[in-house]
Amino acid sequence: MGATSVVAFYSSTFDQSNNALHGVHLDEPTVRACNQRVANIRGTGTGPRSNGNVFLIASGPAKTVFDDRAADFIKGGKGREWFIANRIGGVLDRIVGIKVHDFFDEIN
Repeated sequence: MGATSVVAFYSSTFDQSNNALHGVHLDEPTVRACNQRVANIRGTGTGPRSNGNVFLIASGPAKTVFDDRAADFIKGGKGREWFIANRIGGVLDRIVGIKVHDFFDEIN
């Protein structure tokens, strides 16, 4: 299974809700596989999930994650990670150490 970290520099709809962010955090270190946990937090999973109806969605009409308009430098680690960043337009984030098996969502 392995650990998954969410590596993100953004603002979200839930920034002022400790309960919502705590639910997202709780879904990370569970017995479910990395793919299942990321899908649960993205809102595409089938559950069970600890994050309730709190999802980190980086694009589209139901978007809950927004670019912070700062040039962030994000460095990946040894484990499997989920990066949420802006690498396409405006003020760009830079990611180093992203691996083939990591997850990535573009904020747009």
